Amino acid sequence: MIIIRLVGGLGNQMFQYAMASSVARRTGKKLKLDLSWIRQTEKALESDDIYGLGIFSFEERFSSSDEVCSFLPSHKFLIKAWRAANLIIPFPWRRVIEEREMGWHPEVMEIRRSVYFYMGYWQSEKYFSDFAQEIRKDFTFREEIRRSIEERRPIVEKIRKCNAISLHIRRGDYAQNPKLGEIFLSFTMQYYVDAARYIAERVTDPIFFVFSDDIPWVKENLQIPYDVCYIDDNVQTDEKEIGHKSKGYEDMYLMTQCKHNIIANSSFSWWGAWLNDNPDKIVIAPEKWCNGSFNYADIVPEQWVKL
Repeated sequence: MIIIRLVGGLGNQMFQYAMASSVARRTGKKLKLDLSWIRQTEKALESDDIYGLGIFSFEERFSSSDEVCSFLPSHKFLIKAWRAANLIIPFPWRRVIEEREMGWHPEVMEIRRSVYFYMGYWQSEKYFSDFAQEIRKDFTFREEIRRSIEERRPIVEKIRKCNAISLHIRRGDYAQNPKLGEIFLSFTMQYYVDAARYIAERVTDPIFFVFSDDIPWVKENLQIPYDVCYIDDNVQTDEKEIGHKSKGYEDMYLMTQCKHNIIANSSFSWWGAWLNDNPDKIVIAPEKWCNGSFNYADIVPEQWVKL
């Protein structure tokens, strides 16, 4: 059995699922999702809208507390001691796996046993590139969700009929939380100007569809000399707001329908670009994903353009 503990917003949950699903496929074991962090967070925030993967078509299997306890004790003190002891166990023999630092950890590809992925974001395509086709199928939006979006949002048809470029600007918690801002406000609006120019030099008559959790701010601060359509008919796409009921995932669906993508340093728009099935797509990502010593060197696929 492979168990993955889900943490974070929709984009983070998708990375965690994709990595663990690939390990399960490689080992021939069942994958189960541990929602303990999500349920605790929902209780703390008085929300029931943190889990986001229910929008997709794959079959969900959830772990029980007994199954999790077969890998890790339930008492907080024992968990702390267990995690410390786990570090001295050679990786091939570990049953509890933690991502101690960001980046690509190739030893994960060698796992052949039942494991519990307790902590990690696993933000690299390298973890699941061998099963990319299967992951894309897993992340197919459920038919009733796709139909609902297309019936209620006529912008879908407009996107499909033109050379649509999604452009995502994430502010939300980056702008509101000083600590997050110090890390993730790592580039200026010039990045988007340069990215739009790069696209316009290669695509005929592009129309830029702008997604953000702060559209009023973007309208005042984004200055590009091209046709622009601001997507302001949906709720926020901030990662912390994503779930079943907020319907922020609808913007991810719209991103997948565009022909090309300009992403933010956001796992949300990363997946909007990755799930875009245009074989000739251009995807532009920021060269500098964040400030500080965090290792995000492996998050941008090699075929994408860094600016």
